[in-house]
Amino acid sequence: MRVVAIRSSLASVLALVVSLIATPMAATAAPAPTPISRGYTVEYQDGRGHSNRFSLNNAVTARESLVAQTWAACGVSDPASKLVRAFAAGHAPMAPVYIRTVNLRCGNSSYGYRHILANHSSQWAAIAAVVGSDWRSFTDWAIAQSLSYPYTWCTNTGANTVNYVGLIQIKNSKGQVVGTYYPRVPTGRTSYNIITAFPQGVPTTGC
Repeated sequence: MRVVAIRSSLASVLALVVSLIATPMAATAAPAPTPISRGYTVEYQDGRGHSNRFSLNNAVTARESLVAQTWAACGVSDPASKLVRAFAAGHAPMAPVYIRTVNLRCGNSSYGYRHILANHSSQWAAIAAVVGSDWRSFTDWAIAQSLSYPYTWCTNTGANTVNYVGLIQIKNSKGQVVGTYYPRVPTGRTSYNIITAFPQGVPTTGC
């Protein structure tokens, strides 16, 4: 009888082990991203007194405070000339060549939205992620600020472009600068089209 009892116990243990092995473990959810600090501030400056900022003091993400303009969609069959968004560039007392309306068009691999999407959206996304935004909303805000109140600007007659460079700083809750970026937005001098837009870690020398 004792032998039978031992065999029965061993059988029960083996059955339990087999059931544990066969039963898949519940998937562990990936940890949620750490929310951006509510004390962070994204500030645009032109170096001459103008500033524009949005703060995360009352929002978990920048997108809750940053409302981007609507961009028209660029489908596969849409022509390069399709208008995505118009931006106001320059302000008095800048020279008239810099004060104008410039257009972001669908473009192609060389200019416009398609060029920015393919070549620079990841650069914008890396910065946008720091403040909890998405690349397009943050890029729209950065382009608008850099065009309206550029930190520097110049005309390249050889390339036939009018170039605008902005200055963006990200500050923590203590007011300390944790990131500085210089968005560069070259535009066609005669076409009035935005050629590209990308963030730089240092300001460009020359035009």
